Amino acid sequence: MEHEAEALGYAVIFIGSDPHAEPFYLARGAERVGSVLPGRMLPLLRFDVSAAAAKR
Repeated sequence: MEHEAEALGYAVIFIGSDPHAEPFYLARGAERVGSVLPGRMLPLLRFDVSAAAAKR
């Protein structure tokens, strides 16, 4: 995911995640910043593409 985003020039990706997929994205370096639908458990995650690229 981060390689394609970096190639396209994105610095940040926002992900509306399935609740069961949230641990996968968190393990990749995303952080939870809210919910997609208020009142419903759909995590909104932020992934910093530049930070991920710097760690490689």
